[in-house]
Amino acid sequence: MTMAKKTKRADGRYTATFTYNKQRYYCYGSTQAEAKEKAEARKNLLKQSANEKDRLYTAEMTLNAYHDMWEERRTGTVKGSTIRNQSKWYNAVASIIIDEKTNTTFGELKLSQIEPSTIFDLQRLMVNAKQKGGTSKFNTQTINDYLSHIKHIFNSAVKEDILLKNPCRTLKDLKRTEPKARDTIHRALTEEETKKFFEHAQESFYLNHYRFMLYTGVRCGELGALKYSDINSKKGVIEIRRTITRTENGDFIIGDNTKTADGIRDIPLFSKCLKVVNEQREIQ
Repeated sequence: MTMAKKTKRADGRYTATFTYNKQRYYCYGSTQAEAKEKAEARKNLLKQSANEKDRLYTAEMTLNAYHDMWEERRTGTVKGSTIRNQSKWYNAVASIIIDEKTNTTFGELKLSQIEPSTIFDLQRLMVNAKQKGGTSKFNTQTINDYLSHIKHIFNSAVKEDILLKNPCRTLKDLKRTEPKARDTIHRALTEEETKKFFEHAQESFYLNHYRFMLYTGVRCGELGALKYSDINSKKGVIEIRRTITRTENGDFIIGDNTKTADGIRDIPLFSKCLKVVNEQREIQ
């Protein structure tokens, strides 16, 4: 778009001209300021009209199609493991049949078809979804996490002027009904359980791995990425600097850092730990 010089006509009025989409436009005013103001207003009106046409056209694409575009744009700016995990979340939600009469899945809906009532229906379907054995397919926290990700996708569509409002805007998280993991499966072994575990693990190839994780508290991925150079016997610490991660394709690689910034830390090197490290050196 270009703006031409304002000129005075024979009738005393001023002309302001500009080009938009290869077409010339003329605006008139009794003063140069008035002609310029009219030209700016006309340009803005043309822009709004074009944006509205683009928005209406894009809103006719399916959620699956928009998600593919959105995910592709995130490549290189978000960790591959994050994209991979969130893609699994999206696919789990997008595959839910939202209309049994037409057998239409949530992901097959057009962006323009998805309203707050659609999202409420989706949440209800997830609550009632069952596995083959009759148990719930999704727990409360999983439903909240998955729908939070869907809300994030729609937020991007709003920011891109594809949608005027986020259909998830009025959705509230479900109240958690299941006991917290730390009250059930995530707990420390008792001394008796630890003793019994190691009695059965004596012949395991991973015995030293189990011992090292028990003595230090490192995560399995951090142990897999550990190098002998990370064992700093002079300082008396184990330097945790990276972890095993997965790419978008699911391949395991040694990452450049830990899962979070707080994961970068030094762990005291006790004599038990050093003994395990030395024994592993001999095995290798």
